[in-house]
Amino acid sequence: MSSRGLGRGLSALIPGAPPPAALGDTTTEERQFVRAIAPDRIVPNPRQPRRVFPEAELEALAASIRAHGILQPLVVTARANDTFELIAGERRLRAAKRAGLSTVPVLVRAEPDAQQKLELALIENVQRQDLDPIDRALAFRDLVEEFGLTQDEVASRVGISRTAVAHSVRLLSLPADIQDALRVGKLTEGHAKVLAGMTNVAEQRAWFTRICEERLPVAVVAAATAAVERTRPPRARVPIDPNLHAKELAMQQRLGARVRIHAQGAGGRIAIEYHDAEELAGIVQRITRIS
Repeated sequence: MSSRGLGRGLSALIPGAPPPAALGDTTTEERQFVRAIAPDRIVPNPRQPRRVFPEAELEALAASIRAHGILQPLVVTARANDTFELIAGERRLRAAKRAGLSTVPVLVRAEPDAQQKLELALIENVQRQDLDPIDRALAFRDLVEEFGLTQDEVASRVGISRTAVAHSVRLLSLPADIQDALRVGKLTEGHAKVLAGMTNVAEQRAWFTRICEERLPVAVVAAATAAVERTRPPRARVPIDPNLHAKELAMQQRLGARVRIHAQGAGGRIAIEYHDAEELAGIVQRITRIS
């Protein structure tokens, strides 16, 4: 697949546009095509990577909109029945509804494909730092798994390094409750990256508890865990089947739990680790949703 840098994102819909900032940055030509549309006629982007919209954040933005209006138009595409599908700007749309606006400014653009919708929403959220680490990781994973992009291609589109993409996706291998703690800010992304580097779930949970209770700095946790790894006797090297390993990682990222595939001849077994009944219920829910 050919690489289409970051400009193939928003610039595909707003030619020559820089990363979104304010309506004042929109070109004169584009401002001529800004339309006022009732919020209820706009449906959300099904590829919106952001899953969580904190109440306090929406209330603050709604207050700003009441005072100053919407400074940057939403980007939409026309649908049937005189409705529109949102491409970029869901937080502004939600806040505008709270503020009681009867119309919102929009730029109507040509219909992008599913991959472009995800890319555009992801680019906007990453540039605005609106995504929590797990939502960002899920969006990166979707671009890789659903659309066949490499991590290098994802990095090029979003404007970050391939290593940053890899570290982000790795967070999805953490147990679901640790991911939830990262979402709500109970755990920092730096701490989570250290935990994701551990191979033992029990150790991850033990260090997670210590981090929360003792407020340990990231550097302390990283140094301590590295020291423990150095004292362990070397394990017998077992040949790793790269295909099975890739499947393990894909399942871990999807289920939010440690997964091991044990091949036995033509068959084998799959082991999924969980810590308590709540985590088990979450795993079952994810599997059911997939099927």
